Parts: sequence; structure tokens; C-alpha cells
Amino acid sequence: MHRNLVTIALICYSLSGFSQDAISGFVQDSLTNEPLVFAHVVLNDGTRGTTTDLNGFFKIRASGSVSHIRIKYIGYQMRKFPVGAKTDSLIYKLPKSNTQLAEVTILPGENPADRIIKKVVKNRKKADPGNLPYFSYKAYEKMIVTLDEDTTLTNKQAAEDTMVTAIRNLLEKQHIMMSENVYERKYRNGKYTDNVEATRFSGMKKPQFAMLTSQMQSFSFYKDYFSVGEKAFLGPLSPNSWNNYFFNIEDTLMVEQDTVIIISYQPKKGKKFDALRGMLHINMTDLALMNASGTVVNGQGVEIKVQHKYEKLGGETWFPTQLNTDFTMLGVDVGGFNFKGVGTTFNREVNLDEKVRAIDIGTNTLELDSKAHKKDSVYWNDQREMPLSDKEIQTYQVIDSIGEEINLDKRIKLLVALATGRFPIGPVELDLDKIIDFNDYEGFRLGVGLHTSPNLIKWANFGAYIAYGFKDKEVKYGGDAEFTLHKNLGLQLRGAYYHDVREIGAQEFLVDDNRSLGSMYSDLVIQRMDLINGWNAGVRINPLRGWHFEAEFRHQDEESKHGYRYVPENTTDSLTKAQYAEVRVGFRFAPFEKKMRLGAREIIQDKGAVILWATVTRGFKGILSSDYAYWKADLRLQGKFRIRKLGMEFWQLNVGWISNSTPYLKMYTPKSNYDDLSIYSPNSYETIRPNEFLNGLIIGVHHRHNFGSVKTGIKWIRPDFNLANSFGIGWLREPQRHTGLTIQDMSKGFFETGIVVDDLIKVNLLGIGGGVFYRYGAYSFSNEIDNLAFKLSLKIGF
Repeated sequence: MHRNLVTIALICYSLSGFSQDAISGFVQDSLTNEPLVFAHVVLNDGTRGTTTDLNGFFKIRASGSVSHIRIKYIGYQMRKFPVGAKTDSLIYKLPKSNTQLAEVTILPGENPADRIIKKVVKNRKKADPGNLPYFSYKAYEKMIVTLDEDTTLTNKQAAEDTMVTAIRNLLEKQHIMMSENVYERKYRNGKYTDNVEATRFSGMKKPQFAMLTSQMQSFSFYKDYFSVGEKAFLGPLSPNSWNNYFFNIEDTLMVEQDTVIIISYQPKKGKKFDALRGMLHINMTDLALMNASGTVVNGQGVEIKVQHKYEKLGGETWFPTQLNTDFTMLGVDVGGFNFKGVGTTFNREVNLDEKVRAIDIGTNTLELDSKAHKKDSVYWNDQREMPLSDKEIQTYQVIDSIGEEINLDKRIKLLVALATGRFPIGPVELDLDKIIDFNDYEGFRLGVGLHTSPNLIKWANFGAYIAYGFKDKEVKYGGDAEFTLHKNLGLQLRGAYYHDVREIGAQEFLVDDNRSLGSMYSDLVIQRMDLINGWNAGVRINPLRGWHFEAEFRHQDEESKHGYRYVPENTTDSLTKAQYAEVRVGFRFAPFEKKMRLGAREIIQDKGAVILWATVTRGFKGILSSDYAYWKADLRLQGKFRIRKLGMEFWQLNVGWISNSTPYLKMYTPKSNYDDLSIYSPNSYETIRPNEFLNGLIIGVHHRHNFGSVKTGIKWIRPDFNLANSFGIGWLREPQRHTGLTIQDMSKGFFETGIVVDDLIKVNLLGIGGGVFYRYGAYSFSNEIDNLAFKLSLKIGF
């Protein structure tokens, strides 16, 4: 099958108009027939040559007599191949070398490779295509998922093992899954939108999503860190990279009229950091990358390999035109075979001259055309870089038939529903977050919530729910409605009614719909809530990427049932009930946020490095029997940034202020996450008891430094160390108005510090760890053990 693929590919290349003085072919592994990417091809015994591309293909023009070519590739034996009358449509195979790479010895004096790398780093601002003000291109992308045999496992099994034999036979005929996408990327000042015009996914008639490998990795090798998914690795072209990586000159080539230096890189002996190992092909005329590759060093859980090929466009810009991404999932094996993905992207029709306007960059990083799944075979044949192989054709045929038999489209719709929190049932959707919940006030809470399906009414959505708390013995219910006036602007009219409980003293923000799982752990320890009859009506809009605005009118009728009473001004009566009428205006600004449209909904892929929330509230007295007049202002600034080689910094600043004294519900109590043994919740106070403090003005700071994981050599033990600190201060006027509870503010300042070790045990995607926090300062307890809080850490992800 592979031989057929290569034959077809060579015919396509040969039709491209090679002249008689051109030598071309494919370089492959002699055993597996896998292409050898960036192999060095040299004419005769000189230095003039070229390198293979991401398909292992090369083409080189010979201006004089050529008797042979030399092909070299690290880890393989160098071979000489005679050149005969036939100079194209050839296949060259290299055997692996049996010799191990010698351990590097660093001699006194400056490494000549370091001198070259320093020049490239100095020039990277000019050479990095990611620094261009704008560009656009069209891309074809193919992803294959297969199984990769782990011989250390299969060799231990019986020779007649039927599962191993069956999998081997299957993999000779087809892959497990494959997909193809055609999209256009428009880029402007660090932001981009990928508009997917065509998508094909084996087993599905109408894919609900598009997976682009180009969005899973950094666009450029020049950045300080190269990211793959959520993992970041120190870049070989980052400042002072020569202090951490060992660079070695492997070869020198003459390509056209330019000298190309091939430099390998790997972590220096004794250096421990998230590192890559690979090759850099540097054009010495422009001090720019022509090719770059990187493989994760000591990858635990997943092995990753990336390869980028650059071409010179417009006479001066080296632009990535081919990208390969391979990943192998370790520890999730099927009969001794690991899941492996191979993604290939070809960037073409690159336009560096036509200015990309701000309006061309949508609010989402990925938009899937509603007709993307309807492209015919003529379209796909025209878009593909190479015709599909027999194995790929077989994959589509077999998986498509299986997909139809098991109704894969419907199953994928269910997965999409799980990602969005709603499970489709005919014309309605079940709200998964309404089924079961738990907190210390309500105990276990069971309920059901339904919303209309987007397929029922595209421009409107209606919902309702009912729930019961087994500890507070209260029935809760409510409903909401949403009318979409402009999809691209996210312009919506929204309204809701609810008879439900709310945590007292909690800080509230408009446009705050996407809380992380970790931040929700602190909800488990909530001890005091008020019963609210409320309704609200308002409007929401997302006019520009990262900007979300919302305004609403809200009315609430509150009743306290946990012993708290409030004494209003000019009276001695203490009350358990109150009514509020408010106008609220707020925004959420996330300049680096990445979103994708998933069916009828938008999903946040990455919240970005900085997020700012702000909400201003005006409370009115005398409107709809409301009791209190006040102003409120709430601000939250959240950020994260990386310190080279030292890890990640996470910060959150919270500020809340209310102008007048009001009942507890509208005041501020710091977010507590204390219990005998609670789950660590970032940006909460781990040692503050629930409702221990009450404030009218509160300032809180949470800081966490992640040092990164420690490589233990054991794939299920990956300790990831964190140092966390929290500070809070607040003031309360007229504390005498709050009765029935112990009341104190935080005017002396509160401090706590803790250490959290994540992923002490890592099983597939689940990481389990622990931590301890210590409370100190003016609010520390006399009994030292009371100042300690012990934590369980739970994380889900790679």
C-alpha cells in the first residue's frame, strides 16, 4: 500500500515540470518506509545540496556532471547512490546506524555553534514571521490516528497472541481514524481567525467540529517557548538558550547560492527543564530558519515531535509552509499498541502584501462553515497535496460504514453536548449541571433542568429547572429566556426568574459564565445561603474579540434562614427579609482569549494570559418596594505569565466596595475553602473559615508559582510543585447592624502561605496530589494546629 502511495506521489511531482538536469526522489527508512524528514542530500563529494521536505521528498538541480549523491541523516548510515540516466521518480533508502551517539564533551573556548545561534537570536525579531503585522494564507491539513506497536510489550506476549496478530493485520490495511480540513487563516497583530471552508472526518456525515493541529502548537520556532497543547517547552532560539541547550554543528550545505548550517540541539548534561531535542537548518545569508524540528525530552504520558519547513517568500521573509505534528499516547495501550496521531499541514497561497483589516479578524479563532461537510470528491482531489493512499481510502470506506451503522454523528453530538453541559433529547436538552450538586448548606441537591434545542429555534432559547436540597429541605425552581439578535456580534436579549438560594457575601460579576473546575471546589464548603425570589432582564454583546459587555435590571426578594438579622438605619428592629432593585453594568476583557464555534454555541479554548472583569451596580430604594439605595463596584484582574526556566506565575486581584451599609447578602466575605480536608481551589482562602469575616470594602490578592513537574522516570509519578500565597484586607462600617452571627472585618490584614504538590499520582488524565497551608499574622490562632489546613489536589489533563 505504501509503495502505491509513493508511486502516485512521484508521478504527481514528476508532472510538475522537472528539467532534465534535476535530480529528485524520496528518502525513506529502509525497514519501515517512513519518510526521513530534513535528510541531507549532497551532490558528489562536495557541499552543494539540499534537504528533504516533510514527505521525505527532495529536488536538486545539477549544473555540471554528477556521478553520485550522498544522503545523510542523524541516526542512520550515510549512503552514496550512483546517478544514472533516470534522475527522477527514485526512492532512496537508508538503514539505521547500530552505533550509539557518543556522549558530548564540552571543550574550553566558545562553541562555534553557539556563535551562530547567538546571531540568529539577535536577528529573530526580523526573521520571525510571527512578528509580521499581517498576512493570510490557505491551508490543507490531514490528521491520521493509528496504533503504534510497543515491541517492549508485544514481545512479552505469546507468539500466537491473536489480538496482536489481528491488530497488525488491521494496520496493514487501514488507519483507525483520519480527518481533512481546508481553511483560510487571516492574521493581524498577533490575532488570527481560521475559517474552515471544508472538513471531512471518517465515520461522520456532518462533523460538528474541526480539529486543526496548527492550533495545537506554536506558529513559530523563534519564540521564548514552543507550546504544544497546554505544555510549553524552552525554545532553542530563546535568549541565552546556549546556557541550557548544547548546540553542535552537524553539517554544512550549499543550497542555491546560500550556505546552510545544520545544527543539532539537546539539553546540556545536568540541566533539568521542559526541553526539546532536534535540528535547526540555518540560512547564513539571512540568519533565518529553513527547517526546524523538535522532540519532547523525557515526555511523560505523551511523546511529541514537531517539524517545520520554511520557504523564502517576497524575497526576504522565511515563512512556514509545511508542518508535521506527531504524538503518541503512552500508557493508554491496546494489546501493546499505543495510540498515535500524525498531522500534516501545507500552507499555500501565502499573501504578505494585502493588508488584513481589523474587521477581518472575527471574535472566534475558529469558524466552521455550515456547508463545510458538503464538499465533493472533485473539490477534495483539487485541494490535496497528494492523492489518498490505498490505506487512507480504505480507512474512509471502513470507518464511514461503521460510523453509519453505529450512528457516529449522533454519538459525537452527545460528546459536544457534554462539552457544553447540555445533553440533547429530541427537541430539548438536559442541563447536566442541574442533576446533582453538593454544598455544606444544602447538602446533596438533586434536580432537573431543560433547555430548548438550537435545532428547534435557532434565534431563541428557553429553559426551566427544579431542584431540592436534602439538608435545607427547600424546593428551588426557575426559568430563563435568551433571544439572539445578531450571532456574529453575540447580541442577545436575556431574562430569568428564580426561586433559589445564593451564597451571602459573595462577589458577583456580569459575564462570568466560564469558571474552571478547580475554582468550583470551594463551593463545596459553603455554609450560609439566603433564599431569593428574583428576576432580571438585560442585554449582552460581544462586539470585538475579547470584549464582552452586559447590562441588566435585577430585582431580588431575600429571606435569611440561618439566624442572621439586619438592623436598618433609624430603627431598632432586626429583619430577616429585604428587597433590592438594581441596575448592573459590566464587562469582561480577555485580550488573548481563544474561542471556537461548536455547533450553535461558542466554546472557550483558552482564556488567555490576562482577564479583567468589572461590574458597577446601582441599588435603588422605593422601586418595586426595594429597601436600600447604594452603589457597588467590583473588580477582578487575573493574569499568568512565564518566568524563563523558573516556571509559571499566577495572580488574581479582587476588589469589592459598597457605599452604604446593607444586609449581609450585598456585603463581602472572602471566598473560603476551609474544611477538615478540602480540595485545593486556586484563588480561594484555604485557612479562612466560612463567613469568618465581613467587609464593606475588600481587597484580596492570590498568588501561585508553579515550578513545573519533576521528571522521576516513573510515568505515573510526576510531582508538580506549587507555592501559594494569599493576602486580604477589608473594612466594615457600622458592624452593630449585623446581628445573629459573629462579625469581624479584616482591617488588620490576613496572610496565608501554602505548598501544593500536584500529580503525585498520575493515572491517564487524572492527577492526585496534596498540600498544606499555614495562617499567620494578626488573625492567626493561639493553637498552632488550627493555623494549618491540609488539602487534597485533583487535576484533570495531560
